[in-house]
This record gives sequence, C-alpha cells and structure tokens, in this order.
Amino acid sequence: MPEKEKSLTHQLPADVINGKVDYLEVVSFADHKATAEVWYRLLNLGFRLPAAAGTDAMANYASLRGPVGMNRVFLDTAGSRDIDAAFAALKSGQGFVSNSPLLGLLLDGRKPGQTVDLSAAGARKFSVALRSPVPVDHLELVHNGKVIK
Repeated sequence: MPEKEKSLTHQLPADVINGKVDYLEVVSFADHKATAEVWYRLLNLGFRLPAAAGTDAMANYASLRGPVGMNRVFLDTAGSRDIDAAFAALKSGQGFVSNSPLLGLLLDGRKPGQTVDLSAAGARKFSVALRSPVPVDHLELVHNGKVIK
C-alpha cells in the first residue's frame, strides 16, 4: 500500500471479520495480482470469501486494458436465471472468475463453493478443464496462495 495514499484504509479485514463482505472483486481492471494476494490472505485466515469479477471503469479507460465485459464471474445457479439465484450462487462461492477462458474444477468430486473433507489423509484428486476461443498462455492451480501446478 502506498505510504502517503490517504484514501486507502485497513477497513476490509474488519469488514470481513464482521460479516459485512459478500465477495471480493478479485479480477478487475485494478492490479489483480495485488488483489489476489489480499484475497489469499483472507482465505488462509479461514474466511470463505467468494471471488467476483467486473469493472466500474468508464469504457474509454477500459480500452487501455481490454473491453468492458472481459472480466467475468461465472456462477452455477443450477439452471435458474433470476437475480436471487445469481446472488445466492455468488455469495456461496459457487462459481469462478476469469478474464478469458471458461473453466471447470473438481476437487475430490466437489465443485467450487462446496466443502471438501480434509480429515482423511492422502493426496487429493482434482480435474481441471479449460475452454477458450483464444490461445491461453498458462493455467495456474493455486493452494494457500502459492502456485502448485
């Protein structure tokens, strides 16, 4: 955080602790790596804080980093198309954020937003699927804020 930036505060952790944050916009036109670092820290403290994506930037600013709509959140609403189902899926973490490909992830047969039983010892089984209309440079699998694959 810039030392002299007066508009920045330490309010986010306090708001998360007090249950005032439904999600964190991890993918946006801001510095996504810095935002992800904050998100990973909150996750590693045990807070189930879903990721979201988007922008409130003006279209002429967005053209510097990509078109409006490039940063998206995909939600599993079990086929429902109403706003209540979308918000419930977002708040429960049943989705993912992306600035390009469509992703699929299963960990021990569980989807994003579901709980994985960690009491059993041993390796975890996971599968990842990626579909993109444009070439993808790389895909990272992150555990505890560190890239593991």
